[in-house]
Amino acid sequence: MPPSPTLPPTPLDRVMRWAPLIGLAVITGITCAMYSRVFAGEIRGDDLSFHLAEATRMSDCIRAGDWDFWNDSANASFASAYYYQAVPQLVPALLAAISGTDVLPWFQLCVFLPLVLAPAAAYKGLREMGTPPWPAHV
Repeated sequence: MPPSPTLPPTPLDRVMRWAPLIGLAVITGITCAMYSRVFAGEIRGDDLSFHLAEATRMSDCIRAGDWDFWNDSANASFASAYYYQAVPQLVPALLAAISGTDVLPWFQLCVFLPLVLAPAAAYKGLREMGTPPWPAHV
C-alpha cells in the first residue's frame, strides 16, 4: 500500500501554529498596561516603602564602600539583608550605585518586570514540561 500523500499546510495551519505566542504577546501587552502605573512615582504601600528605603540605604552604603547592611531601625529590627529581602533590595541598589542614579527608577523596574514576565515564565515552564502550546497558553 503506497503512503498517503501529505497535504501542504494551509494558511490557517500557519496562523494556528503561532497563535499561542501571539496570544502570549497580547497578554504581556495587557499586563504592561495594567502595571504601567508603577512608573508614575513612588510606589505606595508600607512594605514597598520599607523596601525602597532599604534599597536606597544599601545603595548609599555601596557607594561609600560600607558593606555592613545591618539596619536595626528597619523592618522590625531585622537586618537589611534578611534572607528573602537581600536580592530584591540589592539589585536596584547595585544598579543605582553603578549608574550613579537614583534608586527609584531601578526599584520600579524591579517591581514591574516580575509582574509583566510572569505569564511568559508560566508558559515557558509548562512548555518545558511537555504541555502542548494551546493548553500552556490557557
